[in-house]
Amino acid sequence: MRRNATACPRPARLLFLLACAWAFSGCRGCDSQAAAIAPQIYLDACADPQREVQGKLIGGYRECAHDFGDVDISVKVKHDIVVTNPSIVELTFDTIAIIEGDPAFKVELAPERIGPGLSGVITVSVRPKVEAPIAAVLSILSDANNTDQTAESLSLVEVQLTANGVDNGVPDIKVTPLECDFGRVAQGGVQVCPVSVTNEGNRGLVLDSVTFIPPTDAADATLFDTPPDSVRNGGTDGVCDPSLGEEECAFAFTGRPPGPEEEIAPNSTAVLTARFTPDVLGNFSGKFRVLSNDPDEEQIDVTLGGISVTPPTCAIRIKSVNGVDVPPGGAPEIEPLDNVIVTLEDSTPSTLEGAIAAYEWNIPANGRPAGSTVQLTTPTAETTGFTFDDDLGIDLAGTYTVRAVVYDDLGTGSVNECQLSFDAVPKDHFLVQLSWDTPTNDIDLHVTKQASNGDYCIDATSGDTVVDGLLSEDCDNGLDCNYAGCKAGTTYGTPPEWDGAAGRTAGDPALDIDDLSGFGPENINVDNMSEGAYLVGVDSFSMSQSSGVTVRIFIFGRLAAEFFTDLANTEWFEAAVVHWPADALTEDPCIEDLTDGDATDECG
Repeated sequence: MRRNATACPRPARLLFLLACAWAFSGCRGCDSQAAAIAPQIYLDACADPQREVQGKLIGGYRECAHDFGDVDISVKVKHDIVVTNPSIVELTFDTIAIIEGDPAFKVELAPERIGPGLSGVITVSVRPKVEAPIAAVLSILSDANNTDQTAESLSLVEVQLTANGVDNGVPDIKVTPLECDFGRVAQGGVQVCPVSVTNEGNRGLVLDSVTFIPPTDAADATLFDTPPDSVRNGGTDGVCDPSLGEEECAFAFTGRPPGPEEEIAPNSTAVLTARFTPDVLGNFSGKFRVLSNDPDEEQIDVTLGGISVTPPTCAIRIKSVNGVDVPPGGAPEIEPLDNVIVTLEDSTPSTLEGAIAAYEWNIPANGRPAGSTVQLTTPTAETTGFTFDDDLGIDLAGTYTVRAVVYDDLGTGSVNECQLSFDAVPKDHFLVQLSWDTPTNDIDLHVTKQASNGDYCIDATSGDTVVDGLLSEDCDNGLDCNYAGCKAGTTYGTPPEWDGAAGRTAGDPALDIDDLSGFGPENINVDNMSEGAYLVGVDSFSMSQSSGVTVRIFIFGRLAAEFFTDLANTEWFEAAVVHWPADALTEDPCIEDLTDGDATDECG
């Protein structure tokens, strides 16, 4: 638009002040004065007339051209054309566009205006599709007054663009599949479809854009075709933006597709993961378009479709503990090493005529106590149990969580939360638990009772182990519970006598497992603890590598202390002393931490 000389903006220069004053004075020749202060345009791509400002050539506005030279087919090359406005008023652009010629030329960036005395940049690019010379015209319309004017009183500057396409190899895009049929998906559920984009050519493949488009060309088409009561059609109400992967969209991408700056190398593949999340029952359809630099196949459309159906319901519960059935709704007491069986037998299909046809169990990342190595015995069956180190059952005290999904005979998966957590709580008065973080090594747990003379004797260690600690001594007085004589249910060795009653009684310790290979656990427990002081230690009996070992002490089923160390071969780890009072129901047992080098700072 032409600027009115009488509408003077706030002046910044003396000339501008004089011009404004002249315009308001009622002078003759105001039209020529207005022309003198109108915006101007000069381009560094133009040869005539060359103008110099402060010793620098800023170009002209006639004989304008830029030759990109030789450009590889499918490779985008950019060039910046510098545009200068040497006038004292703002230059405003009407249109900057490629108006004729090869569509391989594009305007990448264009300014809307350039301030007085400033310069801007028009970025143009070319990506040849053929091995031949190509050309186009860049048209620049503005309100400058120093150039040829159009019938609409606009300044017109045209820049001739040329390039020579050369063939040094091209990309070759292959997209599979071209149709994502998500099939039957539960209402409120989610299903994904991986779409592979492979470059079978010998130059880098660039995806200029990957965007969702309406599935039909109808004038009133919305982004997705959905049932009438769905809010996930992506229409003009702005319900969703699938480029952001929003949950409100019927279709979206999981993750971000590669951008124009992320080249797919020859013989490489990128995966676009399309996601379908229906909100109501019925048919859904959509489409996304891939634009690339493949000169033979620039545009590829992938259609999307799925049916939202009523899902089956997943129901999970504990079926039995140690072979004893647990009724629905029951809350059994569970201890470490118990054989726990869980079931999905109460799950229901989506229809009365249907049936549950498949099962998927898993233990989430935080679904085991720290140090536990349990796995599921049958993760695709209706019922499953737990196993560790070839033994059935759970290994450590703590909380266990399992999750599941069921599928009906039509292939629809459940979407309701199907999760069960239970705690393994020791019933013993006293439990010491040892585990380690390697699948090898024979590491032994020791708990010894203080003798009447004050000794804490440790025996049956490896011949290479040096028992060296604040309190422990290498001696044998029959009070050390270890693999040699303390294992429950065996007659190997003589069990320690801790409670003064003859024979193995509830007041004596028992070692339930002697783990000879790795991970553990080894547990020493006492059903009915008697008064005394008990030292807890660990022997590196036979080790091929160092291990991180964890010792946990449970009192009345509660985790009372935990110790960790890195243990190497021939080392002895002295962890703690537990001082058990005569009446633990009225006076709490005290745990003395020996790892700090002080044997009297916690319990005196």
